[in-house]
Amino acid sequence: MPRAIHTESEVDKLGVIHLARNNAWVNAWNRAIAACIRSNHDVSWIPTVSKCLSLIFYLTNYATKDDVSPYQMIIKAALHRQAIEKAKTTLTPDATDLRLRENGMDGFAHRCFNALSHDREISGVQIASSLLQLPEYYTKNDNFVQVNIWWLRKYIQKAIKSFKSTT
Repeated sequence: MPRAIHTESEVDKLGVIHLARNNAWVNAWNRAIAACIRSNHDVSWIPTVSKCLSLIFYLTNYATKDDVSPYQMIIKAALHRQAIEKAKTTLTPDATDLRLRENGMDGFAHRCFNALSHDREISGVQIASSLLQLPEYYTKNDNFVQVNIWWLRKYIQKAIKSFKSTT
């Protein structure tokens, strides 16, 4: 970004397709796809193996990026340290203060890690498992129910329509 502006779609001498673009900062997109998936998307032609591998690397890197910056780690550690010091000096400690007094600096790094570890949304293993179409679990799991979102949306729209007609 920014990408070159093209008044019409064309194929260059290397065989790369350049889609028509009237704004250098907007991804190529498709109105029908946008209406169906209701999500941001980017329509790109990937004619070469190296471009395909680059895209796979980009997608997995993007999906597994670590959203925790070093500054967040330092701030979180400082806040934990401050909470421990406050717990030691509090005249009327509550349950949290008593726990912090008891643990003190024991396991401090472990507690900081636990506080930060929930920020990662998807792991590289989860991405690879999805791309390889491996099962989500290897044991029988009856706790979850699959719901067809399209039918659910139609059912809710029908219920809302009937509710509006009765009021």
